[in-house]
Amino acid sequence: MRIIEIALATALATGCTADPMPHEEETEAELNGWCNEQPVPIVNLPPQLYVEEPFVRIVGTTTLLYFSDHGPGELRDLHHAVWVSGIGFVYGGPLQGVNTAPFIEGAPSVDAQGFIYFTNTALPEMIGRGWLSQPGTVAASSGIPGMPARVQIGTTLHGNMDLGVAPNHPFAILSRAVWIPPGALPIQADLWYLRRAGGVVSHDPLETAYFLGALNTQDRLEYAAELSGDGLAIVYTQLDPAAGTTRIMAAVRARVDLPFGPPAPLVENAPGTAIEGPTIIPDRIFFHKIFLGGGPSRLYTIERCGP
Repeated sequence: MRIIEIALATALATGCTADPMPHEEETEAELNGWCNEQPVPIVNLPPQLYVEEPFVRIVGTTTLLYFSDHGPGELRDLHHAVWVSGIGFVYGGPLQGVNTAPFIEGAPSVDAQGFIYFTNTALPEMIGRGWLSQPGTVAASSGIPGMPARVQIGTTLHGNMDLGVAPNHPFAILSRAVWIPPGALPIQADLWYLRRAGGVVSHDPLETAYFLGALNTQDRLEYAAELSGDGLAIVYTQLDPAAGTTRIMAAVRARVDLPFGPPAPLVENAPGTAIEGPTIIPDRIFFHKIFLGGGPSRLYTIERCGP
C-alpha cells in the first residue's frame, strides 16, 4: 500500500476481450532485459482518479487490472479495468461489495482461485480477503485467520501494510512496518514470508530469514511486494529515507523451495517523482508513478526487451 496513506490510518462484460493483452508464456524469473519505461493509458478513466498499487491478472483470454485510489469522500478504494483488444485497458469502475467510506481498501493481489487480498484498515490486522464472484464484484469480504497482529512494543507500533500472494503457490509476502506514534511515517518496513493453507496464513521467522534474507535491509524500507505466477520472481518497492528515493527491485530463484538471490533495481525514480507498487506478468512489470509537484498518479510499465 502507498506508504504515506498507510500512515493515515462486471468486468466491462464477461468475455468481452476476444484477444488478451499480448504476452509471452515464459518464466518471469529473469532480472536482465527489462526496458522501455512508458505510461499505460486507461480509457474512460475519470481524470480526477489516481492509479496506484496495480495488480494485473490474466484469466484465459481476459486480462484484468485492479488498482486503488480515493474517490469522493473516500480515503482509498479498489477499482478495476479490463484489456480490450485494439484499445487497451478500459476502466470498469469501483469494485462492488468491498469499498467503504470510513476506511482504506488498497493494494489488491489475486490468487489463482479468484480470492482477492487487500489492505483493509477496518480490520485490526489491516489485511482482508474476499472472493471475486465477478471480475468487478467482491463477495464474502473478511479478515484472514493467522494474520500477524498489530502490536505495541515499548514506544513502537508494529503492523501490516500490504500482502502479495503467489497466484499458483501456497505462500505470500507481507509488508510489515514499524511506527513510533504519533509519527505518521514508518521508521522500518520489511518483507515477511507467509504460508497459506485452507484460508489460514502463518508466519515462521526462520522462513522469512531463509527465503527473504537477501532482500530486507537495515537502513531502507522494503514493501509492496508481488510474486510471479510461477513463484520464482519477486518485485517490490524499496525506499531510501536518507536519500528520499524509491526504486522498483526484483530478485529471482531457481525453485520455490530455494531463497531469493541478491536483488537488483529495475527502475529508479526520476527527479520529482516516486515509484511504488510493482506487479509482474511474463513480459511486463507494471507500477505506479507519483508526481510530487502535483497531478494524479499514473500507471507505468516496463517490458521484456531481450536476454
